Amino acid sequence: MRPATYESASEAEILKTYFRGRASELENTTFTLLDPDGEQISRGGRSPSFVFQDAEDMAEKMDEFSFVYEPTVHFKSRALPTVKDLRLGVNVAACDSLPLVVGVAKKDKDVKRLRKELAEFAWSTGIPGRAHYVLVEDTKGLEDFEDFKKGGDIYVLQPETYGRDAKVLGIAKVRDKDLVKTLTKALDAHSVPKKGDHREHVGRGRREGIDWETEIPVTDSGNR
Repeated sequence: MRPATYESASEAEILKTYFRGRASELENTTFTLLDPDGEQISRGGRSPSFVFQDAEDMAEKMDEFSFVYEPTVHFKSRALPTVKDLRLGVNVAACDSLPLVVGVAKKDKDVKRLRKELAEFAWSTGIPGRAHYVLVEDTKGLEDFEDFKKGGDIYVLQPETYGRDAKVLGIAKVRDKDLVKTLTKALDAHSVPKKGDHREHVGRGRREGIDWETEIPVTDSGNR
């Protein structure tokens, strides 16, 4: 899963039990392996390279772990991985150069169906890893985006390079018969922005005065 890091105070406390940096504080990135119950089963670090010798070593260890845990016979469907809110969703999707799928539902019963339909789509063949997902209660945060139109339950967005804005690539209703086709077409319309290398991208952002206010203070000295 993708940690929220400095965007969740409660999660930050959990992440620090997995790995702390030199100052015994939360680093910008945290890596570890967890079992199905959320218990840590590998060392922690900033990345896989802190824990494993190389990709082959990581694959070997993950194979060993996989034999220990058998899928439950009661397994019916996979959960939908979501970012906590639209603002963060657009930013995270921009960072990963991915589209953002936004589900809009005001009532609890609608949220349940929307989550189910999006989860089935997110885990369908060829789709995993192609987008981030977020659920919101209304379209208020979407209305200023380019090509926004009212009436949709699901919006697929292409975030601006620095996650400040977005363009609507596709709109769908959760009850649409061609929902999968519509969403897949929208994902296909996403184009990966040209950011340059990390130094160039960060430098341009600083020159343009772009900044991001995190929920909790950044404690990684290399990312302030």
